Amino acid sequence: RLLPGIITMFLLFAVTLGAQTLVEERRIGTLERLLTTRLSVNQLFIGKFLAGASRATLQAVILISLAFAALQVAGVSEYFEVMAFALLVAASVSAVGLVIGAVSRTRDQAVWTAVFFTMFMTIFGGTFFELSEGSAMELVSKFTLNQYAINGMENILNGDHIWLQSLELGVLAGVAVAGLVAARLAFKASEGGAEHGP
Repeated sequence: RLLPGIITMFLLFAVTLGAQTLVEERRIGTLERLLTTRLSVNQLFIGKFLAGASRATLQAVILISLAFAALQVAGVSEYFEVMAFALLVAASVSAVGLVIGAVSRTRDQAVWTAVFFTMFMTIFGGTFFELSEGSAMELVSKFTLNQYAINGMENILNGDHIWLQSLELGVLAGVAVAGLVAARLAFKASEGGAEHGP
């Protein structure tokens, strides 16, 4: 459980970086200047999402590769399945980061919201320890990304294939889609909230 927990926690830290970057770029006018190019607001938004997901994915590739090479936790097929699963986790946390960045007014607000989100998920998601079935903590963990991310990776490492993780895949994909929709609705390219471009 420790390896999936560490991977998930590191991916959640990408939320903090993505949220504060978006707020800072909006504050200094970078996003607004980008819209003077041929980029539409949707293209800019998708670019922000892909940048966040790519940053988180790179972290996952490094951590997973080191774990498999040094600790030999599983075989080659599990490596690629865990990597594919981590891509979905990266997409989910990137979407959450965009939501936080889109609704935050200041950089500090974005950082503190993202840190609170990350710590809540880490503590209540059973990141480093098994939760007693039927306990209050286990009930709360069902409302965390960590619970599903860690369970999915742990199951894959134990020999279950990625396509058998239907609940975990569904929850993470749902968070990614819902997060993207919410973030796009709240997304502003400038301090005043004006959207430019086609």
